[in-house]
Amino acid sequence: MNKKASHVGIILSFAIFITFLAFLYSITEPAFQTQKNQKILLSYLQKELIDQSSLNINSSSVKIIVEETNNCIRLKDLLDDIGMGLKVIVKNTSEFISESYKVNNDLVINRVSAQEDFFKIYSSEEFKELDNNIINPCANLKRNDNDYSIGLTKKEVYIFDTELINLINKYENDYLAFKNELKIPEGNDFAFSFKLSNGTIISTSEKDVTTSIYAEEVPIQYMDKNAKINYGFLTVKIW
Repeated sequence: MNKKASHVGIILSFAIFITFLAFLYSITEPAFQTQKNQKILLSYLQKELIDQSSLNINSSSVKIIVEETNNCIRLKDLLDDIGMGLKVIVKNTSEFISESYKVNNDLVINRVSAQEDFFKIYSSEEFKELDNNIINPCANLKRNDNDYSIGLTKKEVYIFDTELINLINKYENDYLAFKNELKIPEGNDFAFSFKLSNGTIISTSEKDVTTSIYAEEVPIQYMDKNAKINYGFLTVKIW
């Protein structure tokens, strides 16, 4: 009799334990599922914001072969040869921006000294278009005469700080329209901020939030209007 009662007790204890596990699962499973969904949404938003703030940038290089005493050099047909358009920035080997202009398809570089013989050229829609300007005296250099050579042209994609700031302005000007553009599901809201390499933080306006906030900060590499590569952080919040 005692043996039978013992078996019944074990079965009852097991049944209670299973019931407790089922109850515990019913409580915690929605929370786990919510956390999983929010993590997916966070990753999606990060990608969208990065994609929308990224632009193509082309780069090439020029080596001056001929010895030229004039600081000003006019590289005949260079802009046409490299096919980069007119929105370019020219830098010397010290990464300083060189004074440069356009004359037709020629690139004019007013060098700091005649010893400067190597330049990097960057092109992007984000840069200012070259001004027309003729400097005298200025030496005419021709590629066909082996006065200068052109390096390989590279095409890359970079986040631009100006484009991230534009996204923040879109958010502030019409949040609902921007939210719909990003296809954020109903019942979810978001905010984001951008930390520059100098520590400055540019962010969307703060909102009163009474629910749980899910946030993630990711390091990013971005380019500024001077074609300088910087490192910062993008933080995205959803609730």
